[in-house]
Amino acid sequence: MGLMHYVADKDKLVELINRLCTKMGDANMLELTISPAKDIGQDQIQELKERIAKLQSERQNLQRRTAACVKGIF
Repeated sequence: MGLMHYVADKDKLVELINRLCTKMGDANMLELTISPAKDIGQDQIQELKERIAKLQSERQNLQRRTAACVKGIF
């Protein structure tokens, strides 16, 4: 296999991983906003902020681990 084949595989892998991360983020954000309430308390706001922070952290960890794997493969 030539160098171009590996580059194409790497690009395809990165594209698939990016789409997966986006879909995961969209699904998680939908879960947070699926049942809006008119009156929301400060404790609920704080809980939502914590959940959002956790989701963002998980996404960053996934992207770092993926980048490390891609570097290891290529």
